[in-house]
Amino acid sequence: MAILRLGQTSLVFSIIAVIGGSIVKPYAKVGGWIMIGSGIAIFITSCFYNALGIFPATVLIAAGLTSISRKTHASHSGDVSS
Repeated sequence: MAILRLGQTSLVFSIIAVIGGSIVKPYAKVGGWIMIGSGIAIFITSCFYNALGIFPATVLIAAGLTSISRKTHASHSGDVSS
């Protein structure tokens, strides 16, 4: 029964990670932190019942770190003053 709950928890955090990945374009830092949090949660829950979640969790953490460290340029701010 506990394994089923851990699997459900991983599924919920995966859905949250997809939401975080979809908001990276307008809100890079928020989406990055959501992906990092989801990656850590998936890593913790997958360590208890199988190792299949370790690779996706690592990729989520890397993607979150990349989006947090992304530089935003003034040309992409949407200001049209030419």
